[in-house]
Amino acid sequence: KTRLIILILIVTFFVSQTLLNHARADELNLLRQKQNQKQQELIAAQKAADEKMREAQNLQDQIGVVNASIAQTEASIAMTNNAIRENEKEIRTKEDELTQQKTNLNETIVNAYELPNRSTTEIIVGSDSLSQITDRAQYLESLNYQIETTIAKISKIKEELEGRGRELNNLKSQQTAQKRGLASQKQEKNSLLASTLDAKKAYEAKVAEAK
Repeated sequence: KTRLIILILIVTFFVSQTLLNHARADELNLLRQKQNQKQQELIAAQKAADEKMREAQNLQDQIGVVNASIAQTEASIAMTNNAIRENEKEIRTKEDELTQQKTNLNETIVNAYELPNRSTTEIIVGSDSLSQITDRAQYLESLNYQIETTIAKISKIKEELEGRGRELNNLKSQQTAQKRGLASQKQEKNSLLASTLDAKKAYEAKVAEAK
């Protein structure tokens, strides 16, 4: 009986050891699986964080390009505004010249005949000879021609300047619309950059947690 008991105890011990070894092996395998999974998660999180970092850098580069375009457009708008002001100044100058030329020529006619509202009959009566009448008539015709010519020239220049003014205003409208479009692009890219940086931080936190 003693031998039987000893044999039973020995068998029980080996069975227990075997079961214990299997349990430890299972536990070790489970631990290794968890470690492998953690390592894979670490690699994936690091890869994602690196990808987000590249995306963020790319977005920052794009924003830099948009900023340069905005600066260039603003410079173009400033030049257009300056051209508009200069054009308007030229129009006012031509208007002043037109007014002054009319005044000067009218004063010349008045001085030539002494009175501004003399009729043709009065001019004839006040003249000493037919030659004098003819000379005065030619002089009056010449002055009238100068007035008409001056008015036509200045009016044409003014019309051209006004046309250029319309073109400049249209150009300014296009440039302003372009600036608004660029500003909208910048806002979208800044928003995308912010979300990308947030995602990058989240992946970096996962990397730190997985280490």
